[in-house]
Parts: sequence; structure tokens; C-alpha cells
Amino acid sequence: MADDRAANLDFILAGLDRLNHGYALFDADLNLLASNTRFAELRGYPLEMCRSGTPLQAFLEYSAEQGDFGDDAVGAVERRLSAFHEVAPSDMEYTTAAGMILQIQIAPIAEGGLLLSYTDITDLRQTEERLRESETRHALVTEASTDGLYDWNIVDDILYVSPHLNQMFGFAEGQLRAAEWLSRIHVDDRAGYRDAMVVHFSGRAARQEAAYRIAAHDGSIRWVQDNAIAVRDEVGKAIRLVGAVSDVTPQKHAEDAMRESEKRHILALEAVGEWVFEWDAVTNDVFYSDGMYKALSLEREQLQTSDDWQNRIVPDDLGGFMDCFRVLLNGKVDQFGHEYRYYGADGEVRWASSHGIAVRDDDGKLLRVIGSTGDVTERREMIATLEGTQQRLIEADKLASLGQLTAGIAHEIKNPLNFVNNFSQLSAGLLAELKELVEPLLAQLEEDDRDDAEDIIATLHGNLGKIEEHGKRADGIVQSMLLHAREGPGELREVSLNALAEEALNLAYHGARAEVQGFNVTLERNFDEAAGSIEAVSQDLTRVLLNVIGNGLDATHQRANSGEAGYQPTLSISTRDQGDQVEIVIRDNGTGMPKDVAKKIFTPFFTTKPPGQGTGLGLSISHDIVVTQHGGQFDLDSREGEYTEFRIVLPRRAAMTLSGDDRP
Repeated sequence: MADDRAANLDFILAGLDRLNHGYALFDADLNLLASNTRFAELRGYPLEMCRSGTPLQAFLEYSAEQGDFGDDAVGAVERRLSAFHEVAPSDMEYTTAAGMILQIQIAPIAEGGLLLSYTDITDLRQTEERLRESETRHALVTEASTDGLYDWNIVDDILYVSPHLNQMFGFAEGQLRAAEWLSRIHVDDRAGYRDAMVVHFSGRAARQEAAYRIAAHDGSIRWVQDNAIAVRDEVGKAIRLVGAVSDVTPQKHAEDAMRESEKRHILALEAVGEWVFEWDAVTNDVFYSDGMYKALSLEREQLQTSDDWQNRIVPDDLGGFMDCFRVLLNGKVDQFGHEYRYYGADGEVRWASSHGIAVRDDDGKLLRVIGSTGDVTERREMIATLEGTQQRLIEADKLASLGQLTAGIAHEIKNPLNFVNNFSQLSAGLLAELKELVEPLLAQLEEDDRDDAEDIIATLHGNLGKIEEHGKRADGIVQSMLLHAREGPGELREVSLNALAEEALNLAYHGARAEVQGFNVTLERNFDEAAGSIEAVSQDLTRVLLNVIGNGLDATHQRANSGEAGYQPTLSISTRDQGDQVEIVIRDNGTGMPKDVAKKIFTPFFTTKPPGQGTGLGLSISHDIVVTQHGGQFDLDSREGEYTEFRIVLPRRAAMTLSGDDRP
């Protein structure tokens, strides 16, 4: 029977070794009968000590030596041993010198002896302590928080609200329920509140965030910011909603006042043609005022980011615009101003002026740029017109000075030149008469002397011919100088551009054929009927066309005489309507000219023609008539050996200034 009990005890102890509790069985004399391994581990006893027959007193003394009983180790051993002899059931907690908290249970055995069990509850007690500390902190945070806290049990529809939340809205404890809260939300804000809740409950948002108006207990409307997080069950369903409510009514009123102030500021700027913008340098979001969308005829989705505006800037001006923002980003400046071209509502190129100021954090990092953009196209055009007028006045003044100088020189030269020309002709006549008178005398001379005399007479006659020839050439130059220097333009009249061009082409062509026998050239006309009429001095404009067409005909004649195989002389003239301007293009396929010659072609007295065939004033005078008198544009494009093209652009209303006597 004793063997069976021992076997059963061994079986039980073997099973107890698998548990996390320590067990020790003592007999009526308090000697150890058996223990499991966990008993030795929890109490720190050596395994050789935990053998059958070891008295309980030995275990107590060992614990005392380890410092478990404090300074009064002997007294503590005696007291504990006396308590065990009483063999009364008890349950206690005990902290070892190492800080382990043990739960000790003493269970007496009916036949004598007792059973000790030890359980390590250190983690449990520490968890409970942390929980108490957490609850204490939560209570303190709840008390100290300026927010109202709530905890809504969705399953049981029970709402807990913090005392501060009740105080915020004037409710008594237990008066505010979930349904009551929802019914007090402003009717215009309920849908947004529900949407925020649905999005969070469905898992599409990490938290529920909503700003809305709600009626307090006294009926006053308050603005609140509501942030909450759902507590979910094991399948992810929201069962509780824990959150905080902030009264943001003062901030909302301040924001409304700020928005109203900003609105008035924006309207004031737009009243003077400025569009307000605000660029967030962190998110790259941009706010544009309504005036910008109206001016550009754009919808909001077409102009939302900084890239949308940059895409409207003329590519050649984009670099300068971006440089302004780079210096802001680098912290070099805090303000910028820049003018550039952009594409307007109908795609036309216009001018904009942007100004802005940087907003930075304490470290100098750029946060925002606030500024305005205005359309300055009209101002730019006025400046360009003014600059053009000033330039024409300067040129006119220079030409007037040059004209006065030229006229003075020409008049001074003309008088002695007239004497040269007149006396050369007179001397030639006298020499002819002298030859007739001395003819009989020459016949009486020796043959050698007679030959010498006749050679002298012939040489004198040739010299007088050369003097007359160059005198006439000099007289032509003087006449051109006087014409170039004449004061004041002619009379402005409405003239048909196509008729004027046709007349000049015919005059120049027939003049060239009369001068050069057998001259032939293909004439091409391309007249735009929409060119209509312009305001111009017809005789001066005709002179310009005759000069340019004549030069083109000369160039084709020179190339034709070069013997180039297959060459066909061609000259074309075309007109084109350009709205408030008209264009005349005269192109020939003659000899063309090199670049160094083309640069000087409008310079007075510069000519490419052989001596005696040009004064070098024709194109200079033509340029003066087109640019200075009529406020037009005179351009040249030429390639040596291929072509020459003159492009004349004239305003429909002449920009020149006439004196009172010269006006029609």
C-alpha cells in the first residue's frame, strides 16, 4: 500500500514539474517529502537540498542567509517556523531580496503535514501598477485638457463625456447622450459629420476628423473640431469611438474676419488690375484669385498649380521668371518683381508683371510666397511707342542736322561746280573755233610739227570732255544731296497701295527697257486685295518703290550678262494686309550681296554700282522716307549670287509729324 502511495506521489510530482508553479509537500514533522523542480527555481534552493527528509527549518535558514528576511534573520526564521506548526490555511504575498513577488499558499493535509505552493506574480503586479499609473495619468490629462473628451460605446449606445466637455457646452452630468449630441449638430454640417464617420469606420481614414457647428445647452452656436479614433473588435468592426472635442469658435471667427479682410484686399487689387496668388512652397499648391480666371477665361481645374501658370509663360521668358523663385528659395532675397510675356485668353502674347514676398519659418526655410500679378501689356505698348517716337525724333533730328549740313555743303559746291561745267563747255567751243582758225596755218607747218599741234588740240578737247563728264556727275551728286536735305515731308493722302505698287513697277520696268536695249525680265505680281488704302505721301513712297525696283532690275541685268546658263531674270512684288499695317515685299533673283555690303546698304553715299552710275543716296533717302517720315520698317534679306529681298512695313495711318502748313 505504501509503495502504491509512493508511486502515485511520484506520478503526481512528475506532472507538477510541467507546471509554472512551485510545489513542496512536508510531513507532520515538517520534513520534505517531495517537491517539483519549479519549487527550487522560484525559491533559489540548490537541487541537492530539495531531497526527501530535508526539514522546513533548513529551507527557512537558507532563505534568511540570502537576505530574504532582512536584518532580523534569526527571529524571522523562528516566527515563520511557528506559523507553519499551526498548520492553518493561508495565502500571502512575499517579495524576495531579488525583487521577485511570490504568491504563497499553505494548505494543511488531513493526515498531517502541509502543501506549499509558490507562484511568480511579479509581471502581474507590475502590469497592475502600470495600469494604475496609466489610469492616474489619464485622469490627470482629462482634468488638465482644454478639450472635451468622450467615449462612445457604439454597441450599447452609451456615451461617456468628460466633465470639461459638459462644462464647455453647459450640460449636467449624464444629461448629454449620443442621440442628443447628433441632434444638436447644425443641419448644414450633419452630412459632413456623418461622411467623416463613415470614411473612418470603413477603414479609409486612420481617424475621424470633422469641423462643425453645434448648439450648446443655452442654444448658442459653437464651432468645434472633433478628432476621434475607433476601437474595433477582432473582425475589425468599430465598437467604440474615443475622441476629443475642441471649441474653435474664436479661431473660426478670427478666420472669417481674416477671410473677409483678404477678400476686400483682393477686390481692391483686382480693381486696379492685379490678380492675387499664394504659393505653398511645401505642397506646391497655389491659390489664384477669381479675377485671374475671369481675365484668362479659364476654369479652376485649368489653373491649379504653379506648373499650370508656368506653361502659359512664353518659353523665352520662363528662365527669368524661374530665377526669381530660385533666389527666394536660396534665401538671398525676400521680395521679387519681374515682368515677362505670357499667353492670354485667346492665345495672344501679352505682358505680365508679378510681385511677391516670401514667408519663412524661424530657420529661414521658405514656406509661402504671397503676391500679385497684373497685365501690363498696354503700359508696355505705350512705352514701346514712346521709345519708338523718341528714337524717330532723335533720328529725325540727326537727319535734319545732316540735311542742313548737306544742303550747306551742296550749295557751296554748286556755284564753283557751275563755273567748272559752264567753262568746260565754253572752252570746248572756243577750242573748236580755234582749230578752225589755225587750220590754214597748221597746213603750212612741217608734218611733225603739224602732228604735234593736232595731238595737243585733241588732248585738250578730250580733257575738256572729261571735265564736263565728271562735272555733270558731280552736279548729279549735288542735286541728290539737295533732295536728301530738303525740309519737311510732302502732303499725306489716302492712296491705294496696290495701285501705287503697280504704277511704280511699270515705270521702273519701262525705264529699264528704254535705257538698255533688249533688256527682258519676268515680273511677278501678288497683290492682296485686303491691303486697301493707306495714309502716305504718294510721291515719296513712289520714289522708294522706284529706287528698290530699279536696283533689283539692275541686279538681274548684271547676272544675266554674266553668261550663267539657264538663268531667267525674275522680279516679284507682293502686298499683304496686316491689320493696322501693310507689307510690301520686293524680291529679285539677281546678283545678291555679301553680308558686309548688306550691313552698309542704307548708309548715305555707299553704293555698289560702278563709278558714274550711282550716288549712294537712293536707299538712304528711301530708308528716311519709310522709317522716319512714315514710321514704318525697312528690312533687307540677301544672299550673294542668289537673291535680294526688301521688306517694307507701313502703318495704315502714318506716324510722321507734319507741320501745320503741311497737313492736308
